[in-house]
Amino acid sequence: HVLAVRADVPADRVKMLREVTDAPILIVEHDGYTCEETNDVMRDEYLRANAECRKAFEQLRSEGVKGVYYLSHKEIGMDADGMVDNVHSTDFGMMIYADAYERKIRKILHLGKASRR
Repeated sequence: HVLAVRADVPADRVKMLREVTDAPILIVEHDGYTCEETNDVMRDEYLRANAECRKAFEQLRSEGVKGVYYLSHKEIGMDADGMVDNVHSTDFGMMIYADAYERKIRKILHLGKASRR
């Protein structure tokens, strides 16, 4: 098992999880908005959330919390075809998510590359 944690979950909650399980914990950034070039408010919102996410991850690493991993916005790689309204994922967008999670989880669990569907 791998536990996935959203970007807005603070470091202390991750530590609470670590106290009850030794399963790998994957912290996941927000995938962003495809309108970020034209909507400063939405861009700043997800960039702020991702900065806090990265800060929490770095804090956990510096405190020696083991088995915590990170999936970045860049690694997710969402694009305009993956969203229907600049916010919500299409079926294709969900495949982008699934592929990003699969790549990261396979790396965490040392499973090698996936065979293509």
